[in-house]
Amino acid sequence: MSLFVLSLISMENSKLVNKMLTWLQECDGDVQFFGNTSIHDATIVEYLANIRDFECPDSYSLINNSICIIEHFEFDSTVANRKGSKSRTELSKINSSFKKLKATEKGIVNHDILDVQYSAKNYIDNALQNFDNHYLKIDSYIQNLRNYKILNNDTKIAIGFFIEDATILGNLCIPEDWQPPKPLILVHCKQFLDKFEECSKLDFCFCASSYGQHSCLWFINKEFISEYRKHQIDVDKIKIADLSPRVMEFKKIIPNEPL
Repeated sequence: MSLFVLSLISMENSKLVNKMLTWLQECDGDVQFFGNTSIHDATIVEYLANIRDFECPDSYSLINNSICIIEHFEFDSTVANRKGSKSRTELSKINSSFKKLKATEKGIVNHDILDVQYSAKNYIDNALQNFDNHYLKIDSYIQNLRNYKILNNDTKIAIGFFIEDATILGNLCIPEDWQPPKPLILVHCKQFLDKFEECSKLDFCFCASSYGQHSCLWFINKEFISEYRKHQIDVDKIKIADLSPRVMEFKKIIPNEPL
């Protein structure tokens, strides 16, 4: 799949597609996958070209008598609780303090360090916790679409997740030998593949992540999960780089020019 193909999608159709196109632009239009992207009567590209925003689920797309449902969620590799991840809490606190600062003609700079810790355990725990929370809602998503008469008992249903690794600066595996660090990709994690394989109601996932200046978007189809097993890593046996993200913001007064 490429940005050229997905450029046929109307960017006004869906917030989810807009977000996906943003990722595609950052990764030079490449979606990585093993196997193919066929789902029922069409490919995922054809479904995306017809996608519509909704609420519970986030989006759906109809082609003939087949429907594709996509639910979106994010996670990161910092400690999380009911209020969300530690990195989100820290960013919110920093942004709140910055808003209280008054701009000057020379400008004012605010910089801080996020008090967070990255870990492989947080990474996979948060990913699977969010996965479970949304998977448990699948029946309610389908029922909600039935209530709006968007699908009926004869409609063929494909369900997928769009999962974003929102970790600031991304996640890098630290190898035990002297090899350089490698990016941690969710579709390569054994624990994720185990979960995905046992969830019979879920057909596919998009998984987006970044590391440094690089971004990637992966697609995984239940039919070809064995191909991903060939590259799997056990997250319990790895370490990831514990980085200290820095935030810098700038304010400056811009005088109004007379018309």
